[in-house]
Amino acid sequence: MTENKDITSEDTRHLPLLVIDSGNTKTKIALFVEGLMKLYEIFDTSDEKSILAFVHQHQAKGSIQTFGVSTSGLSELPSSALDVHWFGAQNSMPLDMDYTSPESLGSDRWALTNARYLETQKNFLLITMGTCITYNLVRNGRFMGGAISPGWNMRYKAMNTYTNGLPEAAYSDSTMILGLDTQSSLQAGVDIAIRGEIRAMAEQYVSAYELDEVFICGGDAPRLSKHLKKYIFAPSNYELYALMRLHEYNQK
Repeated sequence: MTENKDITSEDTRHLPLLVIDSGNTKTKIALFVEGLMKLYEIFDTSDEKSILAFVHQHQAKGSIQTFGVSTSGLSELPSSALDVHWFGAQNSMPLDMDYTSPESLGSDRWALTNARYLETQKNFLLITMGTCITYNLVRNGRFMGGAISPGWNMRYKAMNTYTNGLPEAAYSDSTMILGLDTQSSLQAGVDIAIRGEIRAMAEQYVSAYELDEVFICGGDAPRLSKHLKKYIFAPSNYELYALMRLHEYNQK
């Protein structure tokens, strides 16, 4: 693991901030100056060489802080290779935790729920649409838990990989519930089914736990926005802004 450095001293609070959001497939990096995003790049997480080169290029320009969250192997690199303060359990957060296995809680789930709580102070369900779909329940200032299910691409790949006859299919924004051939049947079983799953799960959580809102974010979230209009959808690059807010919170 990289060494976690103290970044809370007064003289660092106004330095430019390089934020890294490294997921299973994509890594997003943004440069913030006084709370404004000045630069944004996205990489394949597997392209470690380009990621390191980009980070080193900006760190070499002078005093800059680098803060990130990772569900990939980037956070396992030594600080001599990638000098980053990785978000983790050592960071002070506004939420308390009821989750009984915090050691296996994804750092991205923990980061996003805390960032949303800083914004809203409400009881909410946060749904992330990435490699997996995660449901994250916050009530009375406590992270209570949730659920995890396969994401969009994982469902398509599973049907192709674990059968002998089903072809590879992909998301379509014009999918109909009635599949007229194998391709469109696969799409109906993923595209339409995910909408139904999200709707049903959200309704159950809201009813059972008297929640104030449902908030949806992640790379695949825009696929749902025109179908689930009663819920709140995160703006573009929300995850990077969320990390910036958590960094600011830890400097107070």
